Amino acid sequence: MPSLPPSSTPPGGDPKPRRPAAPRGGAQAGSGTPGAPAWGMPGPDRPKNGVPDHTASGSGEAAGDSGPDASKPGTGRAAAARAGSKPAPNSPRCGVCGTESRQPRPRPVAPEQAPDLDLRPGEPLRSTMEFWLQQCPHCGYSAPDIARAHPAVAQAVAAAPFRALVNDTAHPLLARRFLAWAHVLEESGALHAAAEATLQAAWVADDEAMPELARTWRLEAVALWRSGPPLSQEQSVRVVDALRRAGAWDDAASSCRNAQAGLSASPGGGLPSDPATQVLGLEARLIAAHDDGRHTLASALPPPARRPHVTHQGSSSEAPPPRRDGSAGDGLLGRLRRWLGRS
Repeated sequence: MPSLPPSSTPPGGDPKPRRPAAPRGGAQAGSGTPGAPAWGMPGPDRPKNGVPDHTASGSGEAAGDSGPDASKPGTGRAAAARAGSKPAPNSPRCGVCGTESRQPRPRPVAPEQAPDLDLRPGEPLRSTMEFWLQQCPHCGYSAPDIARAHPAVAQAVAAAPFRALVNDTAHPLLARRFLAWAHVLEESGALHAAAEATLQAAWVADDEAMPELARTWRLEAVALWRSGPPLSQEQSVRVVDALRRAGAWDDAASSCRNAQAGLSASPGGGLPSDPATQVLGLEARLIAAHDDGRHTLASALPPPARRPHVTHQGSSSEAPPPRRDGSAGDGLLGRLRRWLGRS
């Protein structure tokens, strides 16, 4: 299996889709199918929503033994275990091909600035995306922890679509890492987690000033969210923002109205002072103005009279550890109410 290209940022700008459309009929998140990361990724505060975990099968055999190099003598996790070797600190052994590699383990940081409307965290956590995923330099498998991989992942990593994806130099190297993780998640049926990873690839395209790629990947993320289980309130709001950022105005306006109606029908929701109502209200105004720019939650929520804005409140000294799923936990409403409770 070929190695990944060098870790320099390649030329980019080709807005073609990252891979052929894949069937959406796989097992869904929460169905027990092995799958998924921490909010899709080691991102900020993304709690679990039943998206399955990419862990070893529990059969007593290491997941890496089903990888592309498993038939070669002395390769694979089981072979290494039989030889009595252990990975060095910060040098996990790939759960797919058995290759040991050094991976960065940065010190966690907490976001201090307001997150975007799509919940991309504020600085300084915003600028640490290069550390959110590990990637095997041999087979290209990407995950929050590459030592963990279900045996079924090896087949996806060895297949031609994955190889083409990780070697597509028209896309930024960091974006390919998120797309590689999204591909594995999608193939395993964890569609909401795959949507998270695809959206994070769009964030990379934002940073690289590649608007067409960002638009393509946001629309792919929306398609993945919609192909999975019913959306949570938070996911519905983030779909609206992704459509707005992609300039899909009719779909964004319709989705915003539906989200507002769903919020109004929910117990205790839809009040003018409700933070989720205010966020959707801002989204509606931005959509009407055809504003596809980045906006933060601070622009949606008015600051209290005597204290700093809730989105500027100090966070804990350490960012929460990455979780291994791709969805939001207590939802946008719960998170905003928690922030408001600190003000």
